[in-house]
Amino acid sequence: MVEYLEQATIEEKKHLKFSIYCRMQDRNKTLRWVVFQFPKIIYDDSGKSLCGLVCITDLGAFEIVNQPRMTIMNTKNKKNPYYLAVVDQKKIESLDIPHITKREREILVCIINGLKTPEIAQKLFISYHTVENHKRNLRSKTKCKTSGELVNYVLQNQLM
Repeated sequence: MVEYLEQATIEEKKHLKFSIYCRMQDRNKTLRWVVFQFPKIIYDDSGKSLCGLVCITDLGAFEIVNQPRMTIMNTKNKKNPYYLAVVDQKKIESLDIPHITKREREILVCIINGLKTPEIAQKLFISYHTVENHKRNLRSKTKCKTSGELVNYVLQNQLM
């Protein structure tokens, strides 16, 4: 992350958000996947970082069989703001992140909060079949087979 920031201009730095996925040991010495997210970094006029907000999330409940990686999101580029850097290869490639509608986001929030389709329908005042259609569209857009994979995809790509 530091290497990438050193290469960025002062203006670019203002629009970058980072997530670092790695494995850490819990107190029982079990390896668990965690994500360190840096949603806000404050820079001085010369571009040196002064402080930042860091959020750490335990992803141990998800089955993640991946290598450590870092994602970089450029919020200025509205057309395709997401980029992926694989740590071992230091290779940056653009990701195609699908457009998610406001209603789909509302349904994602409900799914992440553990609500089932009937509960989502009741909460959002829509039919059961409408919820199922939105869920099917979300899985299709993200190429996910299950709601669990969908939640994992959303978290890994900072869509919420």
